[in-house]
Amino acid sequence: LVTASVDGGPPSSLDIDVAPAAPPTLLGCGSAPVVVQEGASTSIPLVFSGGVEDYPVMKLAWSSPSVVSILNGTDSLLSVATPTSLVLSSPASLRRMVASQLLVYKGAKRGTHAIRFELTGLTELNGTSLGMSEATCSVRVSPTNAKPSFLGDMFWKGDEDALISVRGIVVTDADADDVSLDLVASTGRLLLAAKP
Repeated sequence: LVTASVDGGPPSSLDIDVAPAAPPTLLGCGSAPVVVQEGASTSIPLVFSGGVEDYPVMKLAWSSPSVVSILNGTDSLLSVATPTSLVLSSPASLRRMVASQLLVYKGAKRGTHAIRFELTGLTELNGTSLGMSEATCSVRVSPTNAKPSFLGDMFWKGDEDALISVRGIVVTDADADDVSLDLVASTGRLLLAAKP
């Protein structure tokens, strides 16, 4: 309600409806995929547009249990985070969480994964929705380069000055990379012969 008078005349009143501040709009994580190595973690660079700093309460939810919030124990967190969501006190808290790299993806399975995020503005904790936006982020988990390894017994014996047949050298590589093998004799000579 606004009351005003013009040039000392009688006051007049006008009711003005003020709409609540709209929540920020979630835009995604940028155009390029987020890249992380298998077994490692990286922050999720969520991007937002609009909204004000102090209102409304924000609920962020995601579709993958590989996304983890490490925001626990701060004043910005209004409820205990579930494995796939959290509720924050304001858009400013949400922006601080992202800027501080406290929302991370743990790369457990190699490949490209699409993760859907939903951002909802609420009047209060467990309150009415003021609007929701969603976006999908692409995360590429690249394999860790594991060293090749030998399988089987790597010890052979024989008589001095006699040929020793070396068989059963097996090399395995978890990444299925091409493997080259160098055989070196520390004493004596090493002869390679094709099987007849």
